[in-house]
Amino acid sequence: TFNRKTVNFGFSYDLSKRDLELWLDCTSPVMLVLFDAQKEISYFIDLQSYFKKNRILLENVRKFVRVYFSSSSIFDTVAIQYLYNFFQNN
Repeated sequence: TFNRKTVNFGFSYDLSKRDLELWLDCTSPVMLVLFDAQKEISYFIDLQSYFKKNRILLENVRKFVRVYFSSSSIFDTVAIQYLYNFFQNN
């Protein structure tokens, strides 16, 4: 339920409030991953951390909210190891 747009520093996505209500209430991290098939690179954001860091309140969202992926947030083996360690310790 998103619409991808390229921006100067990475990518932006419009996420529906309905999906966010479910995802932001999760106790485990919710990772949104974008795969660029042309470059064969994946980018990610941790939604809960993203909303907290950017001080976005779901109650202020009407139908959609735009989130931004940094082109430096590459979903690689380091990110996968982080998730593995997180779930092993929780």
